[in-house]
Amino acid sequence: MKTVAPFQIFGFDHLTVLALIFISVLLLPWLLLPYNDKLKYNLGNLLACLLIFNELAKPVYYPLFWPESFSILNMLPLHLCHLSSFTIAIFLLTKKKIFFEIAFFWGISGGLMANTQPDISLGFPDIQFILFFFGHWLMWLGIAYSSIVFKMRPNFQSLLKVIPISLVMVVFIYIINLTINFFALGNPANYWYLINLPGGTNITNFMPSPPYQIPFYIIIGIGVFFLIYLPFFLYDRKSKQR
Repeated sequence: MKTVAPFQIFGFDHLTVLALIFISVLLLPWLLLPYNDKLKYNLGNLLACLLIFNELAKPVYYPLFWPESFSILNMLPLHLCHLSSFTIAIFLLTKKKIFFEIAFFWGISGGLMANTQPDISLGFPDIQFILFFFGHWLMWLGIAYSSIVFKMRPNFQSLLKVIPISLVMVVFIYIINLTINFFALGNPANYWYLINLPGGTNITNFMPSPPYQIPFYIIIGIGVFFLIYLPFFLYDRKSKQR
């Protein structure tokens, strides 16, 4: 039986899956633009259901198939990308803009970090490799679908709303981590990587040990939020000058 090679950051498998993700999340919604609104809404609802099902299923099948590495307590859907999947799903079902705004900033920033610096050990075709990138692809597809099909986009007020929400969530998630680890053996909870730094090669390799990495998370996160919004800011300013 052929063994699966260790995951290599920006190796062939990694670059290939990144290219497929970027191309497909932009192309698929664009191909649906000529179709009627009923089909677009129905497909949006279906995508929302897939997003929710995928996140709720992870705490079940990860501990079931890999009990030596995962438990329900460390697979609760509380990481940034998990919450982004839920919020974009809620937007697709309700069309309430605040959920799109949260998912847009959280999903793109968290997804960029996760997809370019994934916390996985084996490359393709390892099932964890496939599941990891499938989940993040699905999240980005939901955001792109909302942006392209339903013509949603953030504005500066969106940025001002999402930053304080994110800061409150840092405190909330940290308390959840501490609570779980107080009652459970082995300190299983590490949501948002607030308790321990993520494994693998990533930007946190240059950060201080927990909890002193948290201010760096906040500074980098807010900086990435502004970078994500920058193209919209430049576009709006150019439009006003015309």
